[in-house]
Parts: sequence; C-alpha cells; structure tokens
Amino acid sequence: MAYAVHRLVAQAGPLSDHPNPELPKRPTRRKFDRAYKISILAEWDRCSEHGDKAALLRREGLYSSILSEWRRQARSGELTQQPGRRQPTTAEVERLRLENEQLRIDLARAKVVIEVQGKVRALLDDLSKSADTDPS
Repeated sequence: MAYAVHRLVAQAGPLSDHPNPELPKRPTRRKFDRAYKISILAEWDRCSEHGDKAALLRREGLYSSILSEWRRQARSGELTQQPGRRQPTTAEVERLRLENEQLRIDLARAKVVIEVQGKVRALLDDLSKSADTDPS
C-alpha cells in the first residue's frame, strides 16, 4: 500500500505544480496609509484595560513591532508631514544657508553698484548741462 501511495505522489510531480486554489499565488505585503497608522496609534493610546492592546493587535492583524515603528515615525514627525514631502537633510540645510548668505552679499554689492551708477549719471547730467550753458 505504501508503495502505491509513494508511486501516486511521484506521478503527481512536485507540489508547486499544483498550487492550492484557496491560497493566493504569492503573498503580498500589506501597506498602511498615514491615516490608518494615526488612527491605530490613537486607539492604542486609549487602551487602558488589561488585554486591550493585545486585543487591538489581534483584531487588526498587527505585530507590536509594527506599532513600535509607527510610534517612532510619529515622534520623528514622519506621520504628520504632507505626503510626498520629505524633510531636508542637515547637509542640504547647510548648503542652502551658505547659498542664501552668498546671495545676500551679491545683493548688497548690486545695490552699491546701482547707487554708484545713479551718482555717475547725475554727475554726467550736471556736466552736460554745464557744457551746454558754457559760452566758450
């Protein structure tokens, strides 16, 4: 009998050729949006009775490690910032600060040049007027 069962299994081939129709072909990773994370964290904070937090995890099918990560994200502000926007790195902030300072210096120089040009024009206008009125 055992030989017959073994022969039938061998004829059927590997199990991967006959997937279970009740199971998905490949498990997909769950993705949680910001609003869901925030609502679960708020509910987690409201849990006060013994076993409430464990019941929440079971009901939502979550692990405590996921909530730990979400709490870290909430503390760092990742959950509250607008989607698609990222926080600038320290290097970017420093680069922009230096660029801003350089632009301020360039603007001050440009203002001085414009002021000098205005004075030169006024001087040339005065010279032009005096040359026009000079009877020589």
